[in-house]
Amino acid sequence: MVHRLLPFLVLILAIPVRAAGTAPAPAARFDSGGPALKIPFDDDFGLVFVKVRVNDSRTAWFLLDSGFDANILSTGLAKSLGVALADVQRIPQPGGEIEMGRAAGLVFGLPGVTLVNQTAQTAPLAPLEPFVGRSLDGILGHEFIRQLVVEIDYAAAVLNLYDPAGWQYDGGGEILPVTIAGAQPFVPGQVLLAGRKPVAGRFKLDTGSLDTIGFNRNFLSAHRLPEAGRPRREEPGLAVGGETRGVRFRVDGFRLGSRVLKGLPVGGTLDSKGFEDRSDAGTIGAGVLGRFRLVLDYARRRAILEPNARFAEPFPFDMSGAWVTAGGPDWQDFRVHRVLPGTPAAEAGLREGDVILAVDGRLAETLTLALVRELLQGPDGQARRLRIRRGDGELTVELTLRKLI
Repeated sequence: MVHRLLPFLVLILAIPVRAAGTAPAPAARFDSGGPALKIPFDDDFGLVFVKVRVNDSRTAWFLLDSGFDANILSTGLAKSLGVALADVQRIPQPGGEIEMGRAAGLVFGLPGVTLVNQTAQTAPLAPLEPFVGRSLDGILGHEFIRQLVVEIDYAAAVLNLYDPAGWQYDGGGEILPVTIAGAQPFVPGQVLLAGRKPVAGRFKLDTGSLDTIGFNRNFLSAHRLPEAGRPRREEPGLAVGGETRGVRFRVDGFRLGSRVLKGLPVGGTLDSKGFEDRSDAGTIGAGVLGRFRLVLDYARRRAILEPNARFAEPFPFDMSGAWVTAGGPDWQDFRVHRVLPGTPAAEAGLREGDVILAVDGRLAETLTLALVRELLQGPDGQARRLRIRRGDGELTVELTLRKLI
């Protein structure tokens, strides 16, 4: 798997779980009586996008997100299925308010396993799609994961699902204790900074975060991060309710169990309407988790980490300052959504609204949004030629990539 990391802080958080009332208990049924193995997933940006059928629907794309307390159906999918909704109301979110509802008695089908009597919240996920460059029909959150043992093989881009009752671990990975709080999983971790004692905190395991480590605002303040003199950039972020404000900088290392990852670009929340003033330190996202084979075994309150071949690779990060989105029927209409001041993109004259037609001669129809962003991550000093459409004309813009943090 090629690791791809978004250059901007993306938050898909803070959707509250509402009681399911008298709905029957959820249950997982394995089609062959055994585990469901080698379920392929798309790994755009290092995330886990898997095909799901809801109530015998068309195949839909769901994000597997351990950081979400609930399962989510997009408002559009719920409407197309004619799902009955309860508790429809407007809910404050980072970035603004959204309309949400609750659906019960759903059936989720994945290759080899069927889950019945499922519940889900509904939320407008369509506004997020241009930022991940693909369809996003729903999210499989804690309500899904807690019924199974979930193994994510990031290197092979496959998902394995087991029945907790009969599963035993016999590998050589490191076992971390997991605390479940608010239907979210937390593990201990330590931030390593030169000349300082390790800074310990409780971090959420978040397979749906595109970050490496994402710090909460209160943790940044309490530990005076980022440190004076350390390069930093304030950057926009994205939440279900709209855009937010964040900061980017680097830490010298992060300790997870006995493993230490070095030289991480990290993010932090500066403004999210108070949702990130929490007792925990923040999240561990796909930028870190993707360097392991990850097993989530909530029945035994543990997570298991087996390092893969990418464990010691350098961490990539945007070197352009251009926030690119995607649209169109095939998600290959690439547009510049934001240009950060003082960056190669700004200095080269790139403008918001520019349409990217080619990168270094590679036409847009041969690219994905993840690949476009990957090409803007380096190497340091690399010149990139972008053929763009601006208004009724076309021109070529050349920018030289460089480290921004």
